Amino acid sequence: MSNLEPMNTDGSAELLAVEPVVALRGVRVQYPSGHTALAGVSLTINPGEFAFLVGPSGAGKSSLIGLLVRDVIPLSGEVHVAGHAVHTLQPSEVPYLRRRVGVVFQDFRLLQRRTVRENTAFALEVTGAPREEVDAAVERALRIVGLTALAERYPDALSGGEQQRAAIARAIVGNPELLIADEPTTALDVTVQAQILEVIQKVQQTFSTAVVLITHDLGVIARVADSVNVMYAGRNVESGSVQSIFDHPSHPYTRGLLSSLPHEGVERLQPIAGFPPNMLAPPSGCGFAPRCQFAVDACNAELPSLQPFDDLLTSCIRAVDLRIGGRS
Repeated sequence: MSNLEPMNTDGSAELLAVEPVVALRGVRVQYPSGHTALAGVSLTINPGEFAFLVGPSGAGKSSLIGLLVRDVIPLSGEVHVAGHAVHTLQPSEVPYLRRRVGVVFQDFRLLQRRTVRENTAFALEVTGAPREEVDAAVERALRIVGLTALAERYPDALSGGEQQRAAIARAIVGNPELLIADEPTTALDVTVQAQILEVIQKVQQTFSTAVVLITHDLGVIARVADSVNVMYAGRNVESGSVQSIFDHPSHPYTRGLLSSLPHEGVERLQPIAGFPPNMLAPPSGCGFAPRCQFAVDACNAELPSLQPFDDLLTSCIRAVDLRIGGRS
């Protein structure tokens, strides 16, 4: 993403690069148990972008969230978030990072003894913000998520969808540069899922906030996302626009995900056979190779890097040979 600056000295327009809100470069995360959660992830998210991270359980999505708010420290690589070099932050600097990042969790995590208004205000009150500033920001946040009329209710008097709206209000009250939503629709019925996605999209459009939404469900992506990052075995294996990912994915895992979705003209879904690798002993080659019908010997020996392919970034060494189609 970029901005146009129209006031050059010669009257011409100059294209200026915009600093990403999120930039990960070769990030590795390994826990004391020896489990490798992230195995060299590189990722860029620009201001105002609505990006999805999708992948199976154990793909590294939760660890990536932890990186962005400094709950997880990388073994190697660089993590830049909202102008902070997170990988070098001192503990005393972490609160300043977290003021620029809002997080919405699947299980809401509301304070049960505080009203919706008090839950929303709490995120600003702990920063020492003036009362009038807190009140104005709370009213704005509640209005955006549609909870003004329920501001004095406690969480146990709210439906699941209303609780998630309250959690979103709390996450955006400080006008963050980045909003992270961790499986925010999983515990909700289909109708409410659509409503929550609309609220998050409204936040993105109102504040030009970058959004990272983590999910294992490709079915929710096409409605709102700008870009998709597909993760598998601790790595991002494919990245691109929603249209490109859905129309002509170049990685066999992405194709498998799309084939497992219900769609017109197909009576029987095609689940992906097999299981993800044990990341206590990460594979030396492609993590998906044991489950891939297109794998050759080189796939098990060579760890592919993310490379441009058509209008995507993919980490399949056979992408050129296969020219895999979308949902065919």
